Order: sequence, then C-alpha cells, then structure tokens
Amino acid sequence: MKKLMIIMLVGLFVVTGCGKKVDTPTEKVEQYLTFFQEREKGVVERLSDWIMDQDLEEDLRSTYQDIMEQQYQNLSYEILKEEIDNDKATVVVEIEVLNYQASLEKSKDYFLNHQEEFYETVKEQEEAEKTKEYKEYRIKELQNVKDKTKYQITFQLTKRNKEWVIDEIDNATFLKMYGIY
Repeated sequence: MKKLMIIMLVGLFVVTGCGKKVDTPTEKVEQYLTFFQEREKGVVERLSDWIMDQDLEEDLRSTYQDIMEQQYQNLSYEILKEEIDNDKATVVVEIEVLNYQASLEKSKDYFLNHQEEFYETVKEQEEAEKTKEYKEYRIKELQNVKDKTKYQITFQLTKRNKEWVIDEIDNATFLKMYGIY
C-alpha cells in the first residue's frame, strides 16, 4: 500500500505539468481527480508498476489491474468547500467509490470460515491468506462489487511559484480513494 501511495504522490507531479493552466485550489483538485477518472496514461502506468510489485501470480495481475482501473472510472466527487489563507488552501471533497473494503472483509470471513470448499485440510489464517486460492477468491469477489460508499477528503494545497500544488496525500486519503478504508 505504501508503494501505491507513492505512486499517487508521483501522480501529483503529472498533475502540475499537464493540461490547461489551473488557477484555483479547487481546479487543481478537480484536475487531479479527473486524471484518475479518465485513467490518464501516467496514472495507469504507475498502477501497473505497483501491481507488478504485489505478491500476485501473473494470471491475477491483469484482472487486478482491471479492477483498480474500474475504481478510477467509477470515482465520482463533489467539491464541498474551498478555503484559502495566503499561500495555503484546503479543498473538502466528498467522493463516492466502489466499496471494495466491504468486499475484502466479507471475502476474508467467508474464505476462512469455509476452507473446506478450497482445501482438503484447514490451514492457519496466516498460511491461508498467502495461498493462490485465497487471492483468486478475493479478486473474483472484487469483480462483483457494485455497492458504493462515500467519504469526505480534505486536500491540503500550497502555492509554490504562483501555482497551487496538492500537498502530500495521507494514508487515510489514499485508502478512501481506493475504496479500502
């Protein structure tokens, strides 16, 4: 997860250098979120790099990539408030994303309590969670997620060289954007 957070931070550099000139903190946040919604090439490439670093079998990586891109595409948001104080600003956004966290929790519970459907002998939780069967089951369940959830995110921005830049994104924000908070 830390690597994906770094990927998102690197994505901020893409935001500051691409597209039309943005003059307000709200426009900067909208531009940042739009890059995810439109699955901007740099965002997708960084996601692909992160997925390559995950402990997944090759055949699961492509499916997982598609699932995460679906999250980007389904992300919707509403700007609730913008506050500017000299060269600092906050933009409060309500996002709506696929509720992957509920699916992950439900999948884990089901898998651990119904191991006989997957194995001949019951495994310890830690061992079971590392198996290909568990990973396949989680990914299969993520593909079926339709429910959405809403989160409120506060983006912090700083004006540098006459341009608004989104400050470092914290872990909670990262988890909310990916529906796994």
